[in-house]
Amino acid sequence: MADITSAMADVKHIDEKKHVETIIEDGQYADDREDAAYLEREAALNRELDAKLAAEPEKLPKAIWFIIPNEFGERFCYYGINPILKKFLTEMLGYSKPKTNSIQHTWKSVSYFTPLLGAAVSDSFLDKFKTIVSLSFVYLAGLIMLSISAKPGADHPDGTRGFISPGAPLAALFLISLGTGGIKPCVSSHGGDQFLAVQSFNINKFYNYFYMSINLGSLISGFVTPHVRERNCFGHDGDCFAWAFGICAAAFGSALVLFIIGKKWYRVVPPSGQFFPWILAKAAFTYMFRGRARAEEVHTHAVVLELVDLVKVFYVISPVIVFWLGFDQGNTTWQDTSDQMDDSHWLSSEITNAVVNPFWIVTLAPIFANWLYPAIEKRVQFGLIRRMVLGMFFAAFAFVLMALIQKKITDNCLDEVSLDSNGKEQHACMDRSVNTAVMLVPYFFVTVAEVLVSISGLNLTYMEVGRRTKSSSAALWLLGTGIANAIGAVIMESPLGDTAQTPRHTFYLVMAAVCVVAGLVQAAFAKLYTYRADRVVKA
Repeated sequence: MADITSAMADVKHIDEKKHVETIIEDGQYADDREDAAYLEREAALNRELDAKLAAEPEKLPKAIWFIIPNEFGERFCYYGINPILKKFLTEMLGYSKPKTNSIQHTWKSVSYFTPLLGAAVSDSFLDKFKTIVSLSFVYLAGLIMLSISAKPGADHPDGTRGFISPGAPLAALFLISLGTGGIKPCVSSHGGDQFLAVQSFNINKFYNYFYMSINLGSLISGFVTPHVRERNCFGHDGDCFAWAFGICAAAFGSALVLFIIGKKWYRVVPPSGQFFPWILAKAAFTYMFRGRARAEEVHTHAVVLELVDLVKVFYVISPVIVFWLGFDQGNTTWQDTSDQMDDSHWLSSEITNAVVNPFWIVTLAPIFANWLYPAIEKRVQFGLIRRMVLGMFFAAFAFVLMALIQKKITDNCLDEVSLDSNGKEQHACMDRSVNTAVMLVPYFFVTVAEVLVSISGLNLTYMEVGRRTKSSSAALWLLGTGIANAIGAVIMESPLGDTAQTPRHTFYLVMAAVCVVAGLVQAAFAKLYTYRADRVVKA
């Protein structure tokens, strides 16, 4: 409390120079005239709002109460599509299970590569607010197209139904991936931008709320869209995909309206006015071939410092690609496994794989933030990277459990025949002695891993880079998921992903081993990394 009082006394009497100083991080821009002008521009844009924030630094900015609900609505939409997409691709479009898994991983991969585009546009030409709104309309157009194109095909005389032409639904999925990916790095960093330097103690609280909103949206939509999908809307039970996707579109549209309403409360970090990734690329080229001194002379000390920080963050988070490769099996291979279980006394495999993870997140995230982390840090340093390393080992254990569960199912399952939403017969090897409730256990451990890895990664990629590269840093964090899903798409088309050639439990054990190796690599990187707060800033 004394720190807050001191900070308030310092900022209540700010003049123009002091106002600029409150938004300088670690003094990194102090020696560059161009960057001083950039900070002056930011100060001028936010002068009135910053004065209000500085007067009450202990309070959370009002702006975040428009940003967090927007994230809730967007995640409700994205995770509302996820649990029913597999059945939509197999039953309505006619794809095989391996092909469906590959398409799902490809869709996620595009969703996590496009943050690079959103970050580049945001940091260079548009501010974050304009980028979010512009790409949100692309996202909304994709949702509407998906809902309209999900109406079932024509009925056949035998009572079955023809498949939908895949062109429009796949185009809609592309628009959705472009929109959701493009806004991803901007929303989280836009939230962080709402805090002054003297409010840094509240940023961790914001990111915990932010992550909670993601998982509340996921938890609720995981119940809603599968239940809607199971209804008889067009003549067959389970054919109500169009209405389920339509609910997602309505939720996202409402969230977008709320986000736009909050505009007058947002702090604005202006774009550089140049294509900043290109500036960084030129600085990197000069650094590599002509040395740091020449790079600073040509591109300014501040640009080189931001480049170095960004590269350091990138290498230390790179092993997390393996974590996302494993984590995103939840809607593909893990759902295949739960499809073989009995769901008569618990939730269906769709709902189980949609809601168990966010349920555990909502339960565990505040426990870790408010009790476990403080208790551990009283005894030992437990920084962000150490948390991520530990998370990799929890992920490995979750895959060992999945291997044991899958082995039992494979050894005891019997062939059963049922009708899908098109009235067609489908065969599955079922083990009715295993209930879908057993998925609570591996999901518990993979969610512990997620709390340790993902929330820590969000914090790390915001706090450890400069102001103008925060969206780019967030994009690099999300790029890991994109790369992971690109690898996943290839694996699903390979012998390792084909259960006819590689038993599924063997695949799970391979994933466990890879997670352990990645954790060891990241532990080695952690020993070489020094946090910005602990570095000697160049004068």
